[in-house]
Amino acid sequence: MFHAAKQKGRSSVHSLEPAARAKVAVFGGDPPQITLVTWGILANAAGSNTVNSSLCMTILEKIPTVVTVAVLVGIFAGLKRHSHSARLQLWLVAWFLVFTHFVAQMFEPASGTSNAWLVALDLGSLQASAVAFVASVASVVDDRVKRSLMLTVTGVPSVAYAVLAAFDVHARWPFVVCLAAAIGAAIVFLTWVRKKPLWYVVSLAGLGVGVGAWAIRAACLGSFDEGLTALLGLGFGLPGILICRNYWRPSPGILTVAQASSAGARYFPSACCWNISRPR
Repeated sequence: MFHAAKQKGRSSVHSLEPAARAKVAVFGGDPPQITLVTWGILANAAGSNTVNSSLCMTILEKIPTVVTVAVLVGIFAGLKRHSHSARLQLWLVAWFLVFTHFVAQMFEPASGTSNAWLVALDLGSLQASAVAFVASVASVVDDRVKRSLMLTVTGVPSVAYAVLAAFDVHARWPFVVCLAAAIGAAIVFLTWVRKKPLWYVVSLAGLGVGVGAWAIRAACLGSFDEGLTALLGLGFGLPGILICRNYWRPSPGILTVAQASSAGARYFPSACCWNISRPR
């Protein structure tokens, strides 16, 4: 009986259309679940030096995280040999960028001033990974033109913002322009590729407008931590919303990424608020 049920399950999967079967393969197997669980590592550890650089860990304390992410990169490199999907490619790129982020952190001093180029590599690679994660679960991931456009219009200004912050630029207008370009372009792109359901488009657009207005106001006042928080919070929070909307099914993998993404979205604003309110 068990063997018959097992065969029936296999036949039901193989009877799906190729696109649907690909979703089952990507989101239902053990390797992606491992990846989604480790998103929690990123949510809890990646921001430790992003918002509050005075809490840098020692190199020995950072090594376990670097090794863990390196293993993830190796896993995805191995998986890519058996699948050439755009989503898997984006995951590989994103985790390599996360690895770069942690390696750059290893060489940042625990006290004193860090090298601006090193901080730019740190923040820039983290922000770029967030953009790649969002694109990997977007509905346009299999459309090469729309995927490339999404990565360009959201990735270039958001990474530029992180680099500007790393070099401690004091002019306010470049930060305002980067925020307006990144979030504004994302909203326009959303309304172009998604017309229905209206409540979903309006909700995401409203979220972008609210967060963008908060970050731009802070940038106009000369505070740039809020912009980093907004971009990273959206970058690591939106995948949970997008995966539930575009690929929903009650599986451990889907639920795990939704919860881990939610943790990432909560972490960055909390760290920013703590950093702003703490005694100088």
